[in-house]
Amino acid sequence: MKGKVVLLLVSKAELLPQEGLLLLLDRTYDHPYHKKLEGSYEIVWISISDTWTDAERDIFDFLSNSLPWYSVRRPWVLHSAVVNYTKQEWDYKNVPLIVVLDSKGMVRKSNAMDMVFIWGATAYPFSTSKEKKLWDEENWTLKLLLDEIDPLLTTWVEEGRNICIYGNDNLDWIREFNATCKVIKNAGVQLEMVYVGCKDLGKKVRRMLAIIDEELHRSLFSFTKLHFFWLRLESIRRSKLQLG
Repeated sequence: MKGKVVLLLVSKAELLPQEGLLLLLDRTYDHPYHKKLEGSYEIVWISISDTWTDAERDIFDFLSNSLPWYSVRRPWVLHSAVVNYTKQEWDYKNVPLIVVLDSKGMVRKSNAMDMVFIWGATAYPFSTSKEKKLWDEENWTLKLLLDEIDPLLTTWVEEGRNICIYGNDNLDWIREFNATCKVIKNAGVQLEMVYVGCKDLGKKVRRMLAIIDEELHRSLFSFTKLHFFWLRLESIRRSKLQLG
């Protein structure tokens, strides 16, 4: 890894919830810009636990053998000094974070998780100065909110279509709102409908997706992509708050 930027992914054995893990893969190794970087950065997973039960070891072994990045093997034998350093210096509190080391091994950002979720590989070299530069160049458009979550939606944005993003888990409200939008469309206004659920995604929102698909309009986002949307939205909020 000499001469490369290294992203130290620090987490518990479970790493991230499934949707967060899929988004992380999508924004790094599966991101179109990743190939252009020609291996300029690598991800190294450091798993930390205070207990290391057999179940945790099994989960770690499965994930470390399934995911494309490097991992510290047998993390349960890490010296306590290493674990304590991670907790104290990087403020690790059992919430996954990405510590960025530059090509000389110096820490350039204590947590780049939000950067990765927002901009993916284009955030390289994942430093605080790069984050500020990206925000200075960013426009508050639908592209920022919806970037590459769905190819069709990206096309709609590029074509300049009118897009209505709405969310709720109240079926009566959803039906009433769509009825109003139908009147608008019948009046000759081109309008694409995109349902995004609500922040607390659960079985109720999953049910809403099925009903919307059947009764009202095509649900552009799958349940997994709804998670992507809300994870990115939360990352946008945190990133802006941290930079001020």
